[in-house]
Amino acid sequence: MDPVVGLRVVGGTDVVAEQLWEQLGALSVSRDTGGVSAWFGSRAGAEAAAEVVGGVLIEAADDAYLDTWREFARPTRVGRLVVRPAWVAPLDEDATVEIAIDPGHVFGYGGHPSTRLVLSALDARLRGGETVLDVGCGSGVLAIGAVALGASSVVALDIDPAAVATTRTNVLANGMRAHIEVSARPLAAVQRPFDVVVANIGVVVLRELGNPLARRIAPGGWMVLSGLLDHQWEEVVDGLSDECELLEVLEEDGWAAPVLAGAIED
Repeated sequence: MDPVVGLRVVGGTDVVAEQLWEQLGALSVSRDTGGVSAWFGSRAGAEAAAEVVGGVLIEAADDAYLDTWREFARPTRVGRLVVRPAWVAPLDEDATVEIAIDPGHVFGYGGHPSTRLVLSALDARLRGGETVLDVGCGSGVLAIGAVALGASSVVALDIDPAAVATTRTNVLANGMRAHIEVSARPLAAVQRPFDVVVANIGVVVLRELGNPLARRIAPGGWMVLSGLLDHQWEEVVDGLSDECELLEVLEEDGWAAPVLAGAIED
């Protein structure tokens, strides 16, 4: 196995973390009070990223360091929903809707603000029986959370085979196979409308997919976009058709998620 190489950026911000993840090919990115750590599958990848953002390389003999964060992972609560790391014991609490997520090496289990914002919108707005489209499903946390909160069905899409495999595993583990279809199809291959559209995929992709996503909103439905820093959401919303109405902007720890209503006819 090729050695995993880490990059530590002391004092690194959320902007640096997003750049490492979205643009520079990191396998895993985490942020703490001291800065940002990222892991790459090769020294060349880590060195290329260091040329862009600076930082110090850290070499590891295998990929064990990709999982060191698991020791510190804890359940995260968003409204009625608790997202529990699959290796953590279930909570013993009444009136709790709980799901278990194992993100593998690469994907989040639900604790990141960008994920929490979407889950918050789902918790507040789902009334039961909705159809949902989850674009860029990652670990499947949004799709599984939507069903747990009352959605009748979800189509979960991701072009990354690892995301598709991880989502399918988590769907099965949560007993939701009958409600969630997981696919590597591109968005263009899914033409029907949905009551709810969610996409936690970052500003670069949302610039391209914003309007196609809006076209999947059924009349009377809504959409929430995430993976955006708080200075980025206006750029994405401004690029959408005037037929898509901004309802609110959810914010947490420097991240933002606009919630929009309205459907654009194909």
